[in-house]
Amino acid sequence: MTKPLTTVLSVLALTVTAAAFAQTSNPEQAAAAYQGEASAIDPSLARVVHTPGAPDLSEADFDKAKEIYFQRCAGCHGVLRKGATGKALTPD
Repeated sequence: MTKPLTTVLSVLALTVTAAAFAQTSNPEQAAAAYQGEASAIDPSLARVVHTPGAPDLSEADFDKAKEIYFQRCAGCHGVLRKGATGKALTPD
């Protein structure tokens, strides 16, 4: 009598576990996580920083690079490059 009860309980436990894992998450949340969220700072506040030994950027090049970073990178790497869901892009 114990063996059939154990078998039924095991099958039930596996079924419940499988059903819990089979549920799909909200696709809108998954898309938002992939695309990143809106920036916490205003991108217009970013300024050109001249680093010794690094090539200089024109104002137009900097504006284009800033736009690309805030559209494609800031969602994961953070608006301050300190990392969010992605790695930090700063050496400290």
